[in-house]
Amino acid sequence: MSMNLDSLNEFTICFLEYVLFRPWVDDHDDSLVVCSQAVMHGLDDTFHLMEQKRPEVQERLEDLQHVLRDILPFEIIPPDATCGRATCIRPEVHPELGSLIEQRKLEFLNGGGVAPLTLLPKPPLTATEREISLKKNRAEGRIASATAPKKHPLYEELQQLNSRKPHSFARLEDNRAAAIVAARSLPSERKAIFNLDILNRLPHWQAFYATKSGSPRLYTVGGGLQLLSKKVRQAVFGEALHFDLAAAQLAVIARIWGAHGLQEKLTSKGLKDAWSVVVEPLQAYYPYITKEHLKPLIYPLIFGMGKKKLADAIQKRCHLTFDDFFAASEIMQELLETRQARMDRIKEEGQIIDAFGNRHKFIEPHFNNQYSGNLRGLLAYEAQSYEVALMKPAIQYTLGKKYCSLDLLIHDGIVVKVTDSAKRGQGGELGPQYPTLSELSVWLDFKSPMSCRASASPRSWMQTNVRTRVRRPSVTTLQARRPCAFTVQVWRTPTSTHQTYARVNRQSRRST
Repeated sequence: MSMNLDSLNEFTICFLEYVLFRPWVDDHDDSLVVCSQAVMHGLDDTFHLMEQKRPEVQERLEDLQHVLRDILPFEIIPPDATCGRATCIRPEVHPELGSLIEQRKLEFLNGGGVAPLTLLPKPPLTATEREISLKKNRAEGRIASATAPKKHPLYEELQQLNSRKPHSFARLEDNRAAAIVAARSLPSERKAIFNLDILNRLPHWQAFYATKSGSPRLYTVGGGLQLLSKKVRQAVFGEALHFDLAAAQLAVIARIWGAHGLQEKLTSKGLKDAWSVVVEPLQAYYPYITKEHLKPLIYPLIFGMGKKKLADAIQKRCHLTFDDFFAASEIMQELLETRQARMDRIKEEGQIIDAFGNRHKFIEPHFNNQYSGNLRGLLAYEAQSYEVALMKPAIQYTLGKKYCSLDLLIHDGIVVKVTDSAKRGQGGELGPQYPTLSELSVWLDFKSPMSCRASASPRSWMQTNVRTRVRRPSVTTLQARRPCAFTVQVWRTPTSTHQTYARVNRQSRRST
């Protein structure tokens, strides 16, 4: 293989670096790298072509395929609207190029992530280059807001998030050094490089969000902050409060798939860790298995990964065969069986109805769509829609309060900054116009398509329906990662009331 990188133009180098260092991998096939309109135009800042309805993605990829035939040969995979897949490529990395990639990653890590991770050595970004990158990122955010489908369940929240003023995020620059230290201290070299690369390329700390075809979630433009490891993310946002739903997907599928054994264990009295429900039965036979082994397997299982690929993933992570893995746990057997039952029911009914009451049609694989159906996509969308429905009230609440700043939205969590000390009254306590949120609860009604709302009032939650206060959370809980004055609980509506309730308690941080 002959490899002369110096002769390549800037766009081609950017394309190579995207594919080799920071690819957006397809959800259902990790050998495919997404090369959508947004990706290709983002590499050389030609978003105006998208606005003019001149995508030119296929033409660009064909040109790159010819130029890179001796450096990075790849196959172009056309888009498939049936399964919500954009244009992708399947690259083939030769050993010589692979060696160069590993060498550059090692140099980047040893240099502390100061200089950018690139194929050809480059100095750190100048102030002018960062300003250009900042303008480009904001333009992507504006385009994402303008092109988002109005039927998206978080459309209004997207508009609010992307229209906020950037100055409120400037304070986070002071935390950059601490975030770099946290990234370098990660136990995995691969994760350390990944996080340092994100921090190096962030032009600013304000996240802009975009929708994605085939998903009810919101994604940060360019990956960015949403992809940081938890430890690094906590360093970035300093004293902000970090929350995430406790095993949300497990709780959701237990309910919508009818996995009664799993649901019973998740709602059992005294349960401290939802993941122990799936981990402990396997540990009885294979003591070395931990949550870290299982978590990367549970989500592909939930989102419809085929049995062959699932068997390969189980062998890779747990060193077990497919049959041995599922035979060791009744809970895992139940998940596999109820998943198949749910898929069969989707085929029979020809649709799903998501958490917001929207219908999504099932498309059977056949010759006309190249035998590409959307069953797995529907399975994932259904589960994610309930996750979004659980998060939506918390997002709305924090966006609607002057004393809250929603610094970052993650798929199953939020990072919230409560008003600063300058707005506090005497003694360090918040004045009545700036209360500190201490508890917000939302009940969800599964008897009908889910409708969630959150409301704040000074009244005590004891004034709401008395029958609800003795119920244990039977869906999931939005929990803080460390003790603080802000906790959020999400409950299911008792079947006797068939309504949606919300409660908010307010108190000063001093009292917690």
